[in-house]
Amino acid sequence: MSQAPSQRQTFRFSLPNTGIAPRFAREWVVHLLYLTGHSKVAGPAKLLTSEVVTNVYVHTDTLVVHIDLTVSPRRVRVAVWDTAPEVRLGLDRTPEGVNHRGLLIVEELSSQWGVNWPAGNRLRQKRVWFALNNTAEEGAAA
Repeated sequence: MSQAPSQRQTFRFSLPNTGIAPRFAREWVVHLLYLTGHSKVAGPAKLLTSEVVTNVYVHTDTLVVHIDLTVSPRRVRVAVWDTAPEVRLGLDRTPEGVNHRGLLIVEELSSQWGVNWPAGNRLRQKRVWFALNNTAEEGAAA
């Protein structure tokens, strides 16, 4: 088992925005969490990464999804970037009956989450991120 890093480290990855993107992204995140000693949060990170990347696939026209995974001794943060400034409504690539509760799951399971438009520019890209505390106490500040 690997030990958690003594300082903050960020890993970046980009992949095509296709139907396999959620699976590929969640597996990449889980493997890195195990390698960096953050196996405690691998389960929730897997689910939340899948939800956020699925939202990009279902609701945007972006060609590429970018993922940043930042690990520190007590916290993990996953940010999913896309180049579609607005969520596309009306196009439904999901099976019938899906209730679109992905962000409610993110809110429930993460320590924090949010949406950012880097440098205030809503015309180029957006980032949906979530953080998970890697401590014995749930909800402890990082």
